[in-house]
Amino acid sequence: MDKEDWEDEVNSVKLKERSELKLREWSISNFATKRAAEVEAAVNRLYGMPLRYEARNLSYEDFSKLEIENRVVLISGIPDEWSPRDWSYSGLLKSFGEEKFKVGKDDHGTTLKLKLKTYMKYVERQTDDSPLYVFDSNLGGKAVKAQIASSYTVPRYFPDDMFACLDDRPPYRWFLAGPKRSGTCVHIDPLQTSAWNTLLVGRKKWAFLHPDVSKKVAKGRTVLKPGEDDEAINFFVDIIPRLRAQGVEVFELIQEQGETIFVPGGWWHCVMNITDTVGVTQNYCGRHNFDNVWRSARVERPCMSVKWLQKMAAVMPGWAERARDLDRRDGFDLNAGLEKNRRRRNERRYRRKARACSKAAQRAKKRNVAFDGQKWERNYCPSSSSHSDSTVSTTSSESSSSSESATDSSLSSVTSSETSR
Repeated sequence: MDKEDWEDEVNSVKLKERSELKLREWSISNFATKRAAEVEAAVNRLYGMPLRYEARNLSYEDFSKLEIENRVVLISGIPDEWSPRDWSYSGLLKSFGEEKFKVGKDDHGTTLKLKLKTYMKYVERQTDDSPLYVFDSNLGGKAVKAQIASSYTVPRYFPDDMFACLDDRPPYRWFLAGPKRSGTCVHIDPLQTSAWNTLLVGRKKWAFLHPDVSKKVAKGRTVLKPGEDDEAINFFVDIIPRLRAQGVEVFELIQEQGETIFVPGGWWHCVMNITDTVGVTQNYCGRHNFDNVWRSARVERPCMSVKWLQKMAAVMPGWAERARDLDRRDGFDLNAGLEKNRRRRNERRYRRKARACSKAAQRAKKRNVAFDGQKWERNYCPSSSSHSDSTVSTTSSESSSSSESATDSSLSSVTSSETSR
């Protein structure tokens, strides 16, 4: 592929991924050049001592105590137990260079993909403030999914997978490959799920804010200046110092290659790749976070929750009864929740359409082209594959997110004990 060919393909994806930006505006903050020293200072700034353990010295019982306490934990040595694979960029290019991976979504929620060989050329040369990021819940699709999924196993600290009984479960596992400065904006993982994230190549910078912090504060909206971006790199370089000046506690740590980080449900977090990275991650519902996940799911995804309850009744009757008991205790009516969700879904569709129309009008204005609203509306076709509460935001933090912290073959059965809650 000629240089011009891959650049045109990448540029086309970039214009769709962030339609509000012109190509030159992808590096408008100069984080790769003039502000590189500020980025380095942000990387080296740490706050709070993370709990670090070696897998060989951490039992499941000891980890469970930390999980129940909602503690962020770093565990080294887990990939040593996996099947050997060359996870380096050159190794991935050799194995999967012709395969396409997800690098974002357009305004309609349609998945944007690039061949890995094209993406790697972009990675080698890019100077973007917040680059495109492979964040793929399909692990590259049918052709390579089995190869990637079979190359690792779920760590023994996370034996439960309560959603496995669902035929159409929300996205829950991701393959990640991103260059330095790429990352995920501040978010809480969907449905109060917890997550584990194993870093196979490179280094990552994480920031955590307590679950009690409001969304407005956590996302930096109280300190964001007009015209500033809210990407992960902006959060680390500009926003965290301002939040701290207002007395907001932000914990910062570095995840090294070979470490697995446990992200408890409910914690706000933001992640930036310090170097070119490769990783795998999964969100889960288990015995220790079931109550929180069920209470969130029945409100955020009532249709799914009805099916989930039916499936649990068939294969995990003890947990189905636990869910019903929580509903009785909280005075929650799932049927009423379904009706409320129908109304909310219609409102969400309207807002999504209005945002897409506004962005299209802005693009037309920037290009000095007349905007025909009626024609745009006739051609508007939102993607049916967009999951509003279970997809990853690797660019705009306004998108609903799953997470950095967020395989099928390794989780095909539910292993939670009916007697352990």
